[in-house]
Amino acid sequence: FMDKNTFTFYRRLIKTGLKQSFALKGAFFCRMIFMIFNNLMMLLAWGLMFKKFNTINGWNFNHFVFMTGLAVSSFSIWPLFFRGTGIYLARMIENGDLDAYLLQPRKVLPHIACSVSDPSGFGDLLTGIILLSYSGFVTFDTILIVLFCFVCATICFLAINICVSSLPFYINKTSEIGERIFYMFFSISNYPGCIYSGYMKLLFCTIFPVGIIS
Repeated sequence: FMDKNTFTFYRRLIKTGLKQSFALKGAFFCRMIFMIFNNLMMLLAWGLMFKKFNTINGWNFNHFVFMTGLAVSSFSIWPLFFRGTGIYLARMIENGDLDAYLLQPRKVLPHIACSVSDPSGFGDLLTGIILLSYSGFVTFDTILIVLFCFVCATICFLAINICVSSLPFYINKTSEIGERIFYMFFSISNYPGCIYSGYMKLLFCTIFPVGIIS
């Protein structure tokens, strides 16, 4: 378990990263607003489809809103607090920049992960909260289940990200590829489960999740 001093160190590291992202206020608000706009545009496209068909294999628009809200809110934890993983970590591995962290007493992975923050995560988090509230599925009776799903989804996103950002340890010049693989997984999580069937459902709803958990 993490002792008090270690917890304080990582908390201050995250705080410093957030302050850095706030430093350029114009860029901060632009990235946040454009991220919200990006999320809502995707929602609009699916909204038009559900308006035409009402339900798709048992899913209605509120189901999709809830799923999108859960996906983007859990995704937001990565850029907000652990953006040091992903392409930043992959490039450090490629360029041999891990030495500075290896010589320090703190654990390498959490130190790197907590050292960078991306303001676009605020846009995802705000969008997620709004969508979850609008969906109608978050009530006093379901709040604990929703929080449990949020934690599980967050851990899965972080796990995938760490796995793909570690590719340069094994294959040279794969920093860009790793982040694209991660976003591919995130894109899959933004589609209703009802559109998958047969082998595709087995792959995306069973094999991948079990592999990530393992």
